[in-house]
Amino acid sequence: MARVQRDRGSADRQCSATPLIFASIRGHGQELLAGDLVSLVLCERVQCRGLRTYRHSCCQNTRLENAGARLYSPSFFALSVELESKIDPSKPEDEKTQRLRKMTVLFMDEGSMIDDSTWWAVKDQLTTVAEAPLQEQGRQPHPSKDEFGRVHLVLACDYKQLPPATSRPPFIAADDAVIQKFRFRVLRENRRIACSSDPSKQRQLEEFHTTLEDIAFGRASTAVRAFCVQSYVRGAGKNQSNVGFEESTACFTKRRYRDGWNRGVQERSGKQHGRSLRVKAAFATKGTEAQWIRDAAADAIRRTVRSQCLVNVRLAGQWLGDPPHAGASKPHCMRAMLVANIDVPHGFANGATGRIVAWGPEPEAIATGRAKRRTVLANVPGVYARFYHEAAWTSQKKHLLPEVDFIDIEPRRETVATARGKPTMLQLTVQPAYALTIHKVQSLTIKIDVHGCLEGVFALGQVYVLASRVTDPENFHLVGLPPEDLLEAVARAWQEAGLDVDECFLAAAAVTKEWEYTPTRLGRDPRVCENVRARFAPTHEEERKVPLKLHTLQQILNPQPKAAEVFRHVLQWIDSCDRASQMKQPAPPPKRVDGTALFPDSEWWLTELERRRPPVDADINMDDEVAYDDDDLTRDAANAWWHGGDSESSGETDEDSDASLPAGPRVRPPRQALHFAALQESEFCRVSLTFLVPLHPAAPRGATFQILRSRRTSFATGPQAPSIERWNRLSMQA
Repeated sequence: MARVQRDRGSADRQCSATPLIFASIRGHGQELLAGDLVSLVLCERVQCRGLRTYRHSCCQNTRLENAGARLYSPSFFALSVELESKIDPSKPEDEKTQRLRKMTVLFMDEGSMIDDSTWWAVKDQLTTVAEAPLQEQGRQPHPSKDEFGRVHLVLACDYKQLPPATSRPPFIAADDAVIQKFRFRVLRENRRIACSSDPSKQRQLEEFHTTLEDIAFGRASTAVRAFCVQSYVRGAGKNQSNVGFEESTACFTKRRYRDGWNRGVQERSGKQHGRSLRVKAAFATKGTEAQWIRDAAADAIRRTVRSQCLVNVRLAGQWLGDPPHAGASKPHCMRAMLVANIDVPHGFANGATGRIVAWGPEPEAIATGRAKRRTVLANVPGVYARFYHEAAWTSQKKHLLPEVDFIDIEPRRETVATARGKPTMLQLTVQPAYALTIHKVQSLTIKIDVHGCLEGVFALGQVYVLASRVTDPENFHLVGLPPEDLLEAVARAWQEAGLDVDECFLAAAAVTKEWEYTPTRLGRDPRVCENVRARFAPTHEEERKVPLKLHTLQQILNPQPKAAEVFRHVLQWIDSCDRASQMKQPAPPPKRVDGTALFPDSEWWLTELERRRPPVDADINMDDEVAYDDDDLTRDAANAWWHGGDSESSGETDEDSDASLPAGPRVRPPRQALHFAALQESEFCRVSLTFLVPLHPAAPRGATFQILRSRRTSFATGPQAPSIERWNRLSMQA
């Protein structure tokens, strides 16, 4: 903190901004740091008057609030999935525009997952707003304007964790100004795992720290191997058919593994608690409210969905008013997570966890004859789910407030951008939370047992994020098949623990159902621990696009060797910057030890599966209208049925996206000249760019025309703006 104060004091003397990046954050240190920065550094100068602090995270920070700062979530940028902003800087009276203009400090958490496109979009917002003149000059503690706008930026990045999930490079590799302008500091203390007064327990925690470091750098050390074997012993025999409803959370690498676990748990919950409902998404043609798509056409759209919303949402469990089962103090209400921003100021944001305590419509309302239908379309009247915050659910409050502690979630529309014609999907924005993808739990601390699965690891940092979610290493359990080179070691450990090896392997194979195990029926004979690999065979080998392979521990820890090598050099350089700061020396140049550039020119950030995936033709226009047959369309909402199986996610078998962000084909657009033929005579316009073009001297005076290496840029037009033909000519000259 003393070094931060020194950096801030130097910036104050120069009236400049303070761009900081804190790296190697492995716990809750960023929460404490953010509060200290506001209360001890920034508030010293303004005494908490007029300070506007914004934190790019969904969680709340009481330390910041106590310091006199105002907190806002990521929604204050109002960016859509396509990174189009709903904020119009030409309207200064707009509330969101005012917030951006008043902002002086921006905290951004989980920076390792920010890709270049998102960074350029945020930077574009900040620089565009910075062009507007300040109101009430001298009262707001704004720094001088620079290439990041007129704001202090503080980013928390752990580059041992997950990289962006969008097939795009991380922002630190895309913007040279980040390397040149930001100050890099390292937080070396783990605040997630508390110290213990028991010497043996403290020794175990210190060993766990060492093991996490080996996992982070992809080293299959003896300590890592022993930790994995012990974790498989703790998770022996557990899968979705026998795990408890409240005691654990499962974490998987892929959506279909997550959906399979949730489906198994919810089927048991529905049978045990007597309540269940399945909501199927409804699809409508673009630009219409009641032109529904059904049958094979709807199923074809379903296979292209890459949204966080599930095409099949299963609701199962007790309701709030139901009597609890024997031995329970409360009814078991379904554990769930929101997958969209609904009411961000009250915490109902993407990633919020809680409980579904009731849903509709009632079974009697959808009864047909004697049978009660347990499946409804999302477009029928009365579909909703009541969501309680987890904090409200576990609190002792006698009275809970609507829109504060709980909210009724109704189906909402979302454009299916990966389908031809861009139809809309109507669905509940909630998913079961008995199992989550690793990308979804990166910012979470899980205090109950974690059932992790190492099958299907495809991205750098997945194992590190998985193992570092727990507060106690004893809470970490591994399920599913062990790595290929640990099969015999795990089998021997199971046998030494008095477990049936065949039964344990059968339960492990049932987690993802990718492999079939042939039992030996040797009981406790030591031979059951020999030649284990020969007893496994792929379940559906002929249906797979990519051959299924059981990887070794080293391959699982380091699934992206090229990206791991780049980040290793980046972390070394960041560490050298931090040590130079401790010695009050200038930061070293952004080079590797051998003098080469930190980031190579190749697409080093892509996963192996993304490299195999062929690029899609950039000439394909998803906005093209699709000709549907009359049999594929209906105006009766109740007839918009489609039959595509029971899968919750899309039908892509080899999709490695985690559903944290929409995946889909990797498009490589051709480099082409700017073309402004689609511009209208309006006060403010936004256009899409594909490459860097300098601002031409003939641009209109007073325009905020700023062309960056961004997907979007902003500029003003008006009566004095050049004609479209002149802009085309100027752009070709540029």
